[in-house]
Amino acid sequence: MLKLVIRDTHHAAGLFLEQVDNVRQLIAELKALKRVPSASLYLEGLAERCLRRGWTVIPADPLIRGCTSRTHIVELHLDPNQPGAPFVGIYEPGEDGTPCRRLHDSLEGLAGRLRLPPVNAGTAPLPVQRAPALAA
Repeated sequence: MLKLVIRDTHHAAGLFLEQVDNVRQLIAELKALKRVPSASLYLEGLAERCLRRGWTVIPADPLIRGCTSRTHIVELHLDPNQPGAPFVGIYEPGEDGTPCRRLHDSLEGLAGRLRLPPVNAGTAPLPVQRAPALAA
């Protein structure tokens, strides 16, 4: 389980994602989303993707940084001046439960560091082939 917190300049929103086991999986899902400048719209898009996959999403308080369940926390910061480049912070629980930052980079930079394939890799539509003409 991971905790996701998305922040923009005025708002924050959070979710616990039960079936997401690792950060790579979540970063891949975030990378596939359409870029929007609003934390609530971004979270809504991710929640829809998760529900379509059959994953459980649980609302989380975005203001609580510590996690008694010792889950990893992924924070996404949306920059209104550069909506195409959100920044991501990945925190893991320390020995006392206090989150310790492990990685911090732009979404694209982090995806590159985690060696995730491009979003459209393998999902591009196949070329349409013409069917042979039928004999009369």
